This record gives sequence, structure tokens and C-alpha cells, in this order.
Amino acid sequence: EIPLTISTPTKLFSKIYIDIMHMPTSVDKKVCIVAARDDLSGTCEAKALSNKTAEELKTFFWEQIYCRYGAPEHVERGHFTLRESILKSCQTTGITVDRWTEKLAEALFADRITISRVTGFSPYQLLHGTDPILPLDLAEATFMAEGFHPNMTTSELLALRMRQLSKHPDDVARAAQTLKKARFESKEQFEKRFIRRMSRVTYKKGELVLVRNTQIEMSHNRKHKVRYLGPYIVAERSVNGYYWLKEMDG
Repeated sequence: EIPLTISTPTKLFSKIYIDIMHMPTSVDKKVCIVAARDDLSGTCEAKALSNKTAEELKTFFWEQIYCRYGAPEHVERGHFTLRESILKSCQTTGITVDRWTEKLAEALFADRITISRVTGFSPYQLLHGTDPILPLDLAEATFMAEGFHPNMTTSELLALRMRQLSKHPDDVARAAQTLKKARFESKEQFEKRFIRRMSRVTYKKGELVLVRNTQIEMSHNRKHKVRYLGPYIVAERSVNGYYWLKEMDG
């Protein structure tokens, strides 16, 4: 087994997860959603697509990821609940499912302003260093930071905004530390739960090993198939616990 490791990003959009969600065909001929979520802040960018061609995906990443946040260091596959949120919103508001594209922007904004139970911040806060101003805030004349008062000068307003922005790096660092702590705790719980299944055996270069044939585990007739493949020779072992194997004849 590969040793359990955790991801601890310290910069926004240094690592993202991507997912393509199939949707009912909309009135404007959109059939799926491509989404990318930042691992640290949880910020989600998404776009409705007419088809999932390489050209469509390239355009999405260029316009909504690279041109906004720069190139991520790591990209992995993820799974989002955006699809379920949109369809449920259509149902509760009486909108037909074929108009789901009208709800995409709402779903993304709601996702961005929702505080994460892990980091304690909303994606919007970690990106911009302040809370968003909602229509209710304008109606009730509430403010997103302390210190506002009537008849403020321009310099006073700028100074207050500077104080808000100066807290932004600290908020991001604190969120990264909280996320790291939560993932370490999750790792410990996982190890305790599956301690009997997690092998700590290491294999040296040149040893003979068998490889479990995991491709058959979901098949109905797996009992009649070969459970282990090999033997193979251990060629190398990486620092992360991965092994490179080679055939007996090299």
C-alpha cells in the first residue's frame, strides 16, 4: 500500500480540482458544466458547455483560470455538488430543468460566499480580503468592517480599506493552517480506522513482489480471475512510497 499523504497548499490556486458534470440539455443547447475548485480557498469557477471537446475545455481554463489566477502547480480530478444544487434550485423556484443555465451564476455566487466549516472563511473572503455586499446590506445600511461613519473623507475611506486589505494575507495563512490541521486529523482518523489494512512493509530494490489485480474487484465473476499479477522485480522506490517495477526478463 502507498503511505497516506495529505495536501497542504499555502497559495491560492496553486492546486485545483476539476470535474465535468453532465446536465439535461438546456434551451440554449448546453449539456454539461466544467468546474474547477481551488484547494485552499474553495473558490469555484465553472462554465456551461455545449460539448466537452478539448477546444472548449482549453478555452475555459485559459479564460477563467490562467487569465484570472495564473497557472496552477497541480491539477487533479474532483467531485462537486454544484449539479445537485442547481437542479434543486430549479425545482424549488418552479423553473423548468431545461433552463438550468439561468441558475449557474447564482449557484457559483452562493458557493463563494458560504463560510467553510473547515477553514472558517468563505471563498470570497480568502480571495478579496473582505465580505461581499449583498442587496440586504444596502437596504439595511450595514457595513462589512468596523470604523465606517457618516461624512468620512476620501483619505479616511482609503485608510480603512487598507486596514482591511492588510489583514488578507493573515487570513489566507490562517485558513491554510486550519486546513492543514483538519487534514492531519482526518489522516489520523483514517489510519486508526484502517490500521489492519495499511501495510508498512517496504520492499528493497531487486526483491520479487506480486501486484494485486484491482481492476477485477468490481466485476461479478472476479472469483474466477487472477487476483495477483507477477512476480515482478522492484526497480526503484520514490520518497512518497511509490514503486517502479519491471518484468522478470527486464
